[in-house]
Amino acid sequence: MSRIALIPGEGIGPEITAEVVKVLGAVQSRSGLDLHLATLDHRTGAGKPAGQASLEKLIEELPNNFDAIFIGSLGEANGAETAWGAELRRVIIAKMDLFAHFRPVKFLDERRCPLKNKRAEEIQFAVISDNGAGILPEFGGSYRKGTPQEIFLRQMISTWQGADRIVRYAFDYVRLQGLKRLALSCHYSAPAGEDDLLKRVFDERRAEHPGVETSEMPIPTLMAQLLRTPEQFEVILTNGLYSDAIGNLGAELQGGINLGASADLHPGRASLFMAADGGRHNARQDHANPLGAMLAMALMLEHLGLDQEAQWVEGAVKNALGTDNTTYDLGGRLNTHQVGDFLAQQIKRAAC
Repeated sequence: MSRIALIPGEGIGPEITAEVVKVLGAVQSRSGLDLHLATLDHRTGAGKPAGQASLEKLIEELPNNFDAIFIGSLGEANGAETAWGAELRRVIIAKMDLFAHFRPVKFLDERRCPLKNKRAEEIQFAVISDNGAGILPEFGGSYRKGTPQEIFLRQMISTWQGADRIVRYAFDYVRLQGLKRLALSCHYSAPAGEDDLLKRVFDERRAEHPGVETSEMPIPTLMAQLLRTPEQFEVILTNGLYSDAIGNLGAELQGGINLGASADLHPGRASLFMAADGGRHNARQDHANPLGAMLAMALMLEHLGLDQEAQWVEGAVKNALGTDNTTYDLGGRLNTHQVGDFLAQQIKRAAC
């Protein structure tokens, strides 16, 4: 039995999560899987975020009681991230040591790619970064706020142990997936600070993997190359400051920002999955796009070792895109729950 914690989140999160539950039900019906789904209530009856004590208790229960965590949405329908939402994800990552941020990019429908004459097999790559490095929100802030002397400071952290762990993870991912190419992308050709540390560790470890073709390029060059020849990339390792920008560009290559999925991982442990942007862009009640959440759910099933079931979900999403059974932001005429109905029916009918 696989145990899945569902945290509906904020904004359009509850309606997105409802459709994920619907499609997981179709997967169970077709496969006979024993999936235990538990919706965790993180809000008070008044609809406000629970207090810090409740949040910590919720997170303490996750590793021991569940094999995966799915979050519906963290933020408002207009795409704005709330302080509570940012804190929830940050605390879960820290408490559960989910060190690897993972953004897969898979070309799903050739009609929707903004690049000309690209085939599905030419846009298939993953973006990996270290969740333990980057800006620390608890240190720094505004000083003399509202005055001409206002100063804003942010502290960043990067450790050798963290850089070594994410570099090893990236090389292992290439090997385990039967891939060949790993690209390191930092800010400039001569990186400083955390990028310099990541580059030095990368240089040390690449000698241990002679079968992997490695390359390095600055972020501006990488972004340009993704718009010209994305087929050259299989796995991209980068700093956490840039991973979302690269992943969001990849989602646009898939067909739209709302198709992005993300995971925060620790191999062999319960990990966290959600749509990369929560499906919030241009969203309003019952018009939020659930496809990014569905692809995140497929990623979760893969993490649980349910590869066939993950392929069913991904196939249903491909069918929805190919037949325009989508929400308005992708040119379709369906609302959120109708898209969920279509996906569930595709899976139950074994049409994918």
